[in-house]
Amino acid sequence: MSNIEYEAKIYDVDPADIAGKLAKLDAKEVGSYNFRRYVFDTIPAKPDRWVRLRSDGKQATLTVKEITADTIDGTHEWEVEVSDMETTLEILAKIGIKPRGYQENKRQEYDLELLLQAARLAPSSYGMEQWNIIVAQDAKLRTQLKKSSSIVNGSRFDASYILVFTAKTASGFDRHMTHMLRDVKGMNTVTAAAMKTGWKHWAKTDFKVYDTPDGLHQWAARQAYIALGFVMLAAAERGIDSCAIEGFLIDKVVAVLESFKLINRDNDLPVVMLALGYRADGSTHPRSRRDMDEIVTWY
Repeated sequence: MSNIEYEAKIYDVDPADIAGKLAKLDAKEVGSYNFRRYVFDTIPAKPDRWVRLRSDGKQATLTVKEITADTIDGTHEWEVEVSDMETTLEILAKIGIKPRGYQENKRQEYDLELLLQAARLAPSSYGMEQWNIIVAQDAKLRTQLKKSSSIVNGSRFDASYILVFTAKTASGFDRHMTHMLRDVKGMNTVTAAAMKTGWKHWAKTDFKVYDTPDGLHQWAARQAYIALGFVMLAAAERGIDSCAIEGFLIDKVVAVLESFKLINRDNDLPVVMLALGYRADGSTHPRSRRDMDEIVTWY
């Protein structure tokens, strides 16, 4: 099965300038990778179809790419992971497929610690931090998340960072609250029990989320959105573009995250994702918002 590739070429990039911007973000370099790629003609050779063998130093892939139209979604690819790049190169040579091009370049990876700290320091109801963040950097995980999302959001999964926010379920929150009171806040048994009693009264009587279907999970999800907002504000202040993503199939994303052993659906469920990165062309989109007097009521 082929995937549609959305690709953009960025001109006049100054690596030193980008590194400087990342330094201002308190970003930390976590690694650099040497990309090696061979390009082959197919048999028979066609100008709009070719084969690529590529390694990023961690993973090697063999890909057939084909251009079917001169549009943003006009490039299709079929890709498999190979265990050994040199052996694959030798196999291709044995069957008469020899490279017509070779290229090497270096890529650097940065960890945006500042934005994650913004989430960590965000407030939450009762200070319970009822959410977690998964930083989706693995290529296979990103591909599966992309397949579980609407086509409109497909290109957003090529952003520098994808964060998946999860929120506690009702069963997951009970254990989480015990952990927060005992291990994080350092409460003794008596104080923690009193805190739980007071919280349960509020959840049952005042806010009515305790006994309603899915009520506790939706309450936890609202706390995740507070953290999401803090990350987006921190990103905007530093000139980083961000886009919240709700356009995904919840059951498929749950299955993907479980297959990677990132969540247990009994305790945590995904509620929103966030794409982070610099816009390639530096452009800005026009904004349309309601007037202030329509939004705010003074009394």
